[in-house]
Amino acid sequence: KVLLKPHHYAARGFNGEIMMDEAGDSRQSYLGLRIKTAGREYPSGPPTTFTVVVEKGEHQNYGVSFDTSDKRALMVFRVHDKGAVAEHNRNAKPGEQLVQADFITSVNGVSSPLAGIRQFQKPQVTCVVRRGIQVSVIFKREDLQTPLGVTFSGTSVHSIGIPIACITEG
Repeated sequence: KVLLKPHHYAARGFNGEIMMDEAGDSRQSYLGLRIKTAGREYPSGPPTTFTVVVEKGEHQNYGVSFDTSDKRALMVFRVHDKGAVAEHNRNAKPGEQLVQADFITSVNGVSSPLAGIRQFQKPQVTCVVRRGIQVSVIFKREDLQTPLGVTFSGTSVHSIGIPIACITEG
């Protein structure tokens, strides 16, 4: 259930997310909406790249798992219910939360994914985050001998998809 009041959109329109009530046990769910007023364009949405600072302290963990199959950035595989990232998300606006499929392009100024993971051993991390977009694709072909037209780069145990390394003829 979502309650959208006129003051949210009457003056300039709306382009963002609104938290849903009664989404289920311990779930935070959001509805993405774009509303424009008559004679105007849609307002700009939340930024696609943003910075997140998370502090875990000395005895807590961050509570996040990563998909490293991209080789260029850390992809958020899962934010666990307990941990510093979950705490950050409870206090942050929807557009500033760390969520599944987000790409962390640098951690404490380090852009290598494997070196970035090591930064999560420190009591505080500053992450540059690029919002991910989840897309599902169904490939159809005549028979098993017909090439798909893509080359996959492999998967990891903690992977939410299969990265496409190359698009070829097919």
